Amino acid sequence: MIRSVTSHEPTHGAPRSVERERRFLIPDVEIVNGLAVYLVTQAYFTYIDGYAYRLRVTARTNEENVTTESVDVAMKGPRRNGERLEDEKPLSDVALAKEIIDRWPYVVIKHRYWGAIDGEAWVIDVFHGDNEGLVIAELEGTDIWGMGRPAWAGREITRDPQYNNEILARFPMRKRYRDAEFANWSATVAAEIEDPTERDDPDY
Repeated sequence: MIRSVTSHEPTHGAPRSVERERRFLIPDVEIVNGLAVYLVTQAYFTYIDGYAYRLRVTARTNEENVTTESVDVAMKGPRRNGERLEDEKPLSDVALAKEIIDRWPYVVIKHRYWGAIDGEAWVIDVFHGDNEGLVIAELEGTDIWGMGRPAWAGREITRDPQYNNEILARFPMRKRYRDAEFANWSATVAAEIEDPTERDDPDY
């Protein structure tokens, strides 16, 4: 049975003006064992200059095999030093959102796991489709920059825009290196990624 609601999962929360997070690649997906999980399907309608507009449907199935679905929309600004402006709002028509997503080519599908790891509230995304094999951990908060890289995490990608969801939707991992448009996009942002002046946090 599927039921549609407008409430969010804990990691979504109320709309925020600024999203602050650290992001890491995860080499061993076993870290998600025992965490809560739900399915996320999201379409991205722009990726230019770091701006993004996305439509998301979230589905979670409980122990009684009842799937609850919700939908929200968000506008996001460019990510700067681990922060980006965000305006997120719930919508009510899940069915209409799914019809739109089904007709849009730039979509990310992932299972999102969330829970406490080493005393911190982590979110871990396990991607599917043409991003299969990619696993990204995110830690949101205001006091996250003094934390070192967790022992179970791989490379930090907080300031690497090629791992932003809107870029993964437009240029999925399995196709991007045959895509001339991705090569052009990557060349334009390479200097920003590699510029040491962008890395103004000593813990980065």
